[in-house]
Amino acid sequence: MQEHGAPLPGLASALRERGAEVVEVPVYRWAPPLDPEPVRRLAEATARGDVHALLFTSAPAITSFLEHAEAAGKYETVLARLRTDVLPLCVGAVCARPLLEVGAGPVWPERGRLGAMVHLLTTTLPDRDRHLVPAGDTTLVLQGNALLLGDDAPAEAVWLTPGSARVLRALAERPGWVVGRPELLRRVWPGRGADEHAVEAAVTRLRAALGPYASLIRTVPKRGYRLATEPDGGTR
Repeated sequence: MQEHGAPLPGLASALRERGAEVVEVPVYRWAPPLDPEPVRRLAEATARGDVHALLFTSAPAITSFLEHAEAAGKYETVLARLRTDVLPLCVGAVCARPLLEVGAGPVWPERGRLGAMVHLLTTTLPDRDRHLVPAGDTTLVLQGNALLLGDDAPAEAVWLTPGSARVLRALAERPGWVVGRPELLRRVWPGRGADEHAVEAAVTRLRAALGPYASLIRTVPKRGYRLATEPDGGTR
């Protein structure tokens, strides 16, 4: 039985219980990075919502990433991101096991190959993270942190901050409905201890980025914000 990066005692035991004589052959051994700082920064970026997808090629790498997230005090927030906003993509089912154990819902290709994993990323992420924003006679397309004008062949993109993009995404899921500030705090800044001033700042930046479409973001006094479907030339 080939071991890729770490022992597989559960698999070896299951084979032995079924009468097999198991010889474990370690192809390589996975070791932690000499410099943990990049991993810590990645965990923090994931917690902030700056990351849209994470690709893994070995189960030990996933375990190490989660351990670094815990050491940085971001474990629960990173898990919340992996379960909602971030696409966790693995090279195969064995690699995905640590994510399955924490309910993160990873995906992997039918064939455990890097090329197949990258292809799955290119076909899965765009549809997963794409939201249409009605704006009168046209449609804005929110793709990741990019806001595109037009649905078919957008000519230009406006780059939003991650927080502003998540606010617009939350509003675009229910056009016309009021989304309260507490709900936006939970969805946009989970586990970060942000207050309503963070929501107001993100909305201000979002309106500035929207330019002529700024009036699509309506303030509902004492309740929250809603996405209008018709710009009116002014911001309220």
